[in-house]
Amino acid sequence: AGLRQAARDGRILVLIMDQNTRTDEGGAFVDFFGLPVTMTRAPSVLARRLHLPLVAAACVREGGRYRMVTELISRDAREFASDQELLQELAHANERLIRAYPEQYIWCYKRWRYLPAQADKALQAKYPFYARPYDDRSR
Repeated sequence: AGLRQAARDGRILVLIMDQNTRTDEGGAFVDFFGLPVTMTRAPSVLARRLHLPLVAAACVREGGRYRMVTELISRDAREFASDQELLQELAHANERLIRAYPEQYIWCYKRWRYLPAQADKALQAKYPFYARPYDDRSR
């Protein structure tokens, strides 16, 4: 309710989406650098339901200062067929920002922690050593 009200009040919402959000906690699998990862659905759900524009952003350090680099999602959120389709577009926008500034990304974070439960051996082999099959029942 707090985010919804803030959006209705015209406030800017900032959500960190590049985190492992379990599907039983509102996440969904999307393609990220060629591998399925879990990501929060919150930005896509809010944008589609409340008709909000979406911007992917990154803080880039330059010298001793930071600057915000942004990429506007070019289509209206309601033009996407589903929350999942919009979430995938956000993941791709995030990828583009990371590719532009790879030295600025927190690569030590275990971003590829979960393998989709149905991942075959070939897909599993592409994941880092720490990845494990995703199961809604386990933590």
